[in-house]
Amino acid sequence: MEITKDTVLDSMNKHDIVRIDVEYNGSGDEGFIENIYGFDSDGEEVPTPKELTDGGRISPLEEYSYALLSTKHPGWEINEGSYGTIRFDLVDRKCQVLHNYNIMTSEQATSDF
Repeated sequence: MEITKDTVLDSMNKHDIVRIDVEYNGSGDEGFIENIYGFDSDGEEVPTPKELTDGGRISPLEEYSYALLSTKHPGWEINEGSYGTIRFDLVDRKCQVLHNYNIMTSEQATSDF
């Protein structure tokens, strides 16, 4: 079965959750989902059901999140990497990626002796 935004949102609909935030971080050729938070209609954090997070294997929510990152921000885990949050809004049935690139800069300083 192909995992789509709609299948992920539908799987979350049966819980009293209106928003899910998936936090990710990657660098040095590795990237991971670090945290998954659920929120109720008052904006309060609520326990995220096990079926939406892990249970010992990758969940449809995580699988879709990784696919979304690979499509919208390819290389998010390479070199300096990046981090961010994927926000699933069950009320508006939207998904938003709040993505931050890690950028290495250098400045040259010259000293004469």
